[in-house]
Amino acid sequence: MTIGKNIKALREELGMTQEQLAEKLNISYQAISKWENAQSVPDTMMLPAIAKTCCVTIDELFRENQESYDNLASKLAAIFEDTKKKEDFQLAELAYNRLFTEGKYTARDLNTYGYINWYFAWTCFHIAEDYFNRAMEMAKDENDRIYRDALSYKICLKADMNQIQHMIHELHVKCNVKPDSIVFRNALITAYINANQYEDAEQMIDKAIAAGYDEWFLYQNKGDILQSKNLLNEALSCFEKAWKIDSETYCDTLYSFVCIYKQMGNKEKAIEYCQKWISWYEKRGAIIEKRVPERELEKLIKS
Repeated sequence: MTIGKNIKALREELGMTQEQLAEKLNISYQAISKWENAQSVPDTMMLPAIAKTCCVTIDELFRENQESYDNLASKLAAIFEDTKKKEDFQLAELAYNRLFTEGKYTARDLNTYGYINWYFAWTCFHIAEDYFNRAMEMAKDENDRIYRDALSYKICLKADMNQIQHMIHELHVKCNVKPDSIVFRNALITAYINANQYEDAEQMIDKAIAAGYDEWFLYQNKGDILQSKNLLNEALSCFEKAWKIDSETYCDTLYSFVCIYKQMGNKEKAIEYCQKWISWYEKRGAIIEKRVPERELEKLIKS
């Protein structure tokens, strides 16, 4: 009967023996053998468990002509490509990892696994963008910390998606509508930096500083731009101003101190600021986040 042949084919795709399938279903392997040899059929109550174990639907257990795939992983990859669901990607990923662990993969498997990861990453980009937009809609006020963070993350995401020029255009419009908005001005600076348009970013920063704006954001980003030009002393001066303005909200400046002192060859100062970076997280109970500076400190000490 069709179901017996299908169970056998699916079992073999999964790389399971009759004994292993029987153990998962909590029955004897003889029962499996009888199904596969058309000597009996599974009890109706067992069908959901069989289908779940074989990664198919109950309908597929009875299908006359099962699709031909090289292995279960390639079938699950096809399902993910059709549904675009995260859970289907995870099933395919598990199946491919099993192939890789067992050394039973082909060049086609490697190619398909690379493809579904690329496809899933692109899907995640769009999911991330949707949630950033929703976060901004919920926060409503552009001066809200969540709104600003979501906008900043969206800019970085758009850069990764090679859509940063679209984001720059969008921010230009917002700045024209709200010319006094510090949030949109800073967002446009961030977009310029992500687009590697450092001259445009620096001009905006200098204009804001000349207008009397004394903000952490301006000096921090000015320092980053100067550091990229290898103007280390000037960059260090900007970081010092940024830290003096705000040493509580962000720890980015501490990371900048560590990097610039490393670049200057001043290991002692780099270690000092790495320890301050760790303490900054400890004071806020961020025990997981502090692992980054702890690893950096370990590398510095060993170097």
